[in-house]
Amino acid sequence: MKFSLPLLLALGLAQSLFGAEKAAPALTDDERTKLHFFENEIRPLLAKRCFECHGEKKQKAGLRLDHISAILAGGDGGPALVPGKPGESMVIQAISYKDDDLQMPPKEELPAEEKALLERWVALGAPWPAGPVTAAPRDEQGFTAEQRAYWTFQPLTSPTPPALTGNRWVRGEIDRFIAAKHAELKLTPAPEAGPEELLRRLTFDLHGLPPTRAQLAAFVGDRRPEAYERLVDDLFASPRYGERW
Repeated sequence: MKFSLPLLLALGLAQSLFGAEKAAPALTDDERTKLHFFENEIRPLLAKRCFECHGEKKQKAGLRLDHISAILAGGDGGPALVPGKPGESMVIQAISYKDDDLQMPPKEELPAEEKALLERWVALGAPWPAGPVTAAPRDEQGFTAEQRAYWTFQPLTSPTPPALTGNRWVRGEIDRFIAAKHAELKLTPAPEAGPEELLRRLTFDLHGLPPTRAQLAAFVGDRRPEAYERLVDDLFASPRYGERW
């Protein structure tokens, strides 16, 4: 079959514009076995234990664990793993709970069988299916836009407390913000603590010690409207404030 020059040029232009379609290289049996292990054991484990704090929507410490390229790039502490070397991988060090300053997940230690699965995965070279991921861009200081938007870094303002009706427990302006968030989330506040419980909470929190009998009798017998505020001021003014910290 013969092709005219214009047709050949058109075909060449189309190929240059859209790229020639290339077949994906075939996987070996070993690669398929490793990816099967990842999809059945590791991806569900990461989704259950890690993605809430280190996924697409949130990256604590700048670390994202929902794609191998992001894991290798790491976060504030550097790369999270070294393929094939569990002993040199930060993610394995974190789940081992041997370092008090590096323990993940922070609320509870993983079961031994889940640790073993992650260690095996890293030892296998951290297999992960091919595919791109877009990491959050960072500024010249290394912070993402989400990190910059964190509330502690925002300028001080003087917001107007929300207007409320029917919230009898509200006493101060801070309570108004809390009550408004309760209404938004459809939450009901817990019953108000009695004077004995309230005093115990405050003294443990500020002094690290239970209240004395004299403190208890004085607070329970104080019927002034500002009794609570006076108690807090007295605890702050005491030399025992913060000693146990």
